[in-house]
Amino acid sequence: MRRLKSPDEIEKSEKKKKLIVGIILIALLVFSTAGFALNGLSEGNAGQENGEEPYYDGQYWIYPFGGQNYYFTYSIGETEMGDLNFTKSLSSYSGKNLYIDAENSAVLTELANNLGRFAGRIQEACYGECERDLPEKTCEENMIIWRDSGMNKVTQNENCIFIEGDLRIVDAFLYKVLGFN
Repeated sequence: MRRLKSPDEIEKSEKKKKLIVGIILIALLVFSTAGFALNGLSEGNAGQENGEEPYYDGQYWIYPFGGQNYYFTYSIGETEMGDLNFTKSLSSYSGKNLYIDAENSAVLTELANNLGRFAGRIQEACYGECERDLPEKTCEENMIIWRDSGMNKVTQNENCIFIEGDLRIVDAFLYKVLGFN
């Protein structure tokens, strides 16, 4: 037979159980948030940190990392990594609005798909004045501006990243900012 407990003993027992459950839940929240921050925003050779190798599916190069796949038109070896002059990192986009000015749908899609999981919101916009029905933005906001050019280069001015060239330089920028280089 179980011993009868007084109301004070029952109350103490309930408080103890609630305290233990509360501590466990808080620890779980803290550790899961810290794990996401360390894993999702890590910089370095991300493609090799988790032991998964990139592969080609017939259309895209897929780089698995952190339980997610990143899609690129060109492999890291096919991109020009030479003229990348910018200091922004992935944490510069984390949780913030990102505006993209690119009239090429493949460029827009590649940037949005790979950076969209980190940015608070991605929206197409115009750098300065334009005739398209889009908001006009300046370098006071996070913005990526792509222009078709024969010269492949990436430069930075304030919060703007200027990408000049083809899709190879876009992939080179993404590899660097995501930490796959």
